[in-house]
Formats: sequence, C-alpha cells, structure tokens
Amino acid sequence: MLQKPNLDVDTTDTRGRTALTVAMTSGNVDAALALLQAGASVDRADKVD
Repeated sequence: MLQKPNLDVDTTDTRGRTALTVAMTSGNVDAALALLQAGASVDRADKVD
C-alpha cells in the first residue's frame, strides 16, 4: 500500500480516522513507523463525532 505513487497516507476512513491513528491505537508500532516514513502527518486531527 505505501509503495503506490501519489498515495495520500493521511486519508481518513469512514469513521474519520487516519491510518496512523489506527496503527497507534491498535499498538502496531511497525505500521506506525512505516506510515511516518511515508510522510504521515502527526498533526492531522481525526474527525470527532
């Protein structure tokens, strides 16, 4: 997934969460590190209902 050109790593899911948020809340450190290396924003806020 992260090797696709023009991929927006900060895209949100239907619940408004970024992939980085999902990785961190599920404890998947390797995925979080890969997302950060791919340019994921740490400042992007998730949507809150």
